[in-house]
Amino acid sequence: AYRAQLARMMAVEAEDEAERDAQIQAVADAQQAKRDAELAAREEARRKLMAEVDAIRQEQILEKQMRREAELQESLRPNADQIAMEERYQREQAEKARLAKKKALEQRLELQTQMVAKAHLQAAAEMEKLQALEEAKANEQMYMSQVKTTIDQTVPPAWHGRKKVDWYY
Repeated sequence: AYRAQLARMMAVEAEDEAERDAQIQAVADAQQAKRDAELAAREEARRKLMAEVDAIRQEQILEKQMRREAELQESLRPNADQIAMEERYQREQAEKARLAKKKALEQRLELQTQMVAKAHLQAAAEMEKLQALEEAKANEQMYMSQVKTTIDQTVPPAWHGRKKVDWYY
């Protein structure tokens, strides 16, 4: 009877353990999915940024070609030398402003990406800590309930010894 009871208790414990393992796996799968989503979002942001940078580079190449052609035309027209120099100065200033704006945008995007990544990592760490704490509490409660059940079900041993008698000589 005791062995059957132990076998039943072990079977129940195995089921509880399998259920707990399934819950842990579900949490791990959710965390992995979250990490995968974060990585996909970062990749998408990086891809968009690279496309924007490539478009800006192509624009720069075209502007450089146009500037060279304009300089060639200026060299052919000596009478418009002063006007051409002013236009070139204006274009260079616009180019500097555009480059500064582009650099600021890239820095801002990189900073935002880093902040979002840090926030996600912190949130994931907090979530893991909370889940570990909850699991520990659940395990402690389950253990204490098992101990209480075992104590409640245990019959105190019957004492069949002799009554102690003080002998006087």
